[in-house]
Amino acid sequence: MNASARIVGLAAAVATVATLGISTASAQTVDPPDQIVTPGSLTAPDGSRNANQNSCHFNLKSQKRVKGEDLTVDYTLQCALPINAYAVSVSADGPEPVSVFESEIFAQKKTGETLPDQAFGCFGDLPGWGFSCSGTYGGAYAVIPGKFDLDVPAAVTNLRQIPSLKVTVTAIRWTGSPDGKGGFKKNADGSPTIVGALSGPFKGKIRDPKLKKVAKKKAVKAKARAAR
Repeated sequence: MNASARIVGLAAAVATVATLGISTASAQTVDPPDQIVTPGSLTAPDGSRNANQNSCHFNLKSQKRVKGEDLTVDYTLQCALPINAYAVSVSADGPEPVSVFESEIFAQKKTGETLPDQAFGCFGDLPGWGFSCSGTYGGAYAVIPGKFDLDVPAAVTNLRQIPSLKVTVTAIRWTGSPDGKGGFKKNADGSPTIVGALSGPFKGKIRDPKLKKVAKKKAVKAKARAAR
């Protein structure tokens, strides 16, 4: 399965949970299909990758790896406009790379103050190629902080040591007629009155230090130890 199919498939899974059986039918506009789709079963049509013109920043940074444990990656997502969900897709050579991910996330102000009314619940297969999160977010570039673990060789301590790694996020915005009960009013055929749009995928920017700089620092420290 290619990365595009995984991204939109994950987004479809978000829609399934968020709307009690409603899934994406296209990347530009979303109409409720007759059947629930499964992750990876959709592809995004060309020219429709940013249907609601949202602008998002997606950053990645690995934590210091603990011997015998997987590599933990911190991520932050910031968007200009409100979203209802997002889907993170992770691809790399080898088997499914994601071994665990944070399941409950609260957005924060840039100062670090938690926004209790802006939160997400995340779900997905483990191990897997990513995960999806559904909730509420008001935009204005507030920070959505989260983390996930990668099952990679023990020698890997830096994201830049995984040349095949690609991490992207797709933001999802749903609109419809609220029913006053936390859901949406239904059409005559029983389907919810809901339309949605995807923005992205936005490529994750790795904030780990450059490997050359890391190697240089290690060499300097080794030389200093040898001179003692």
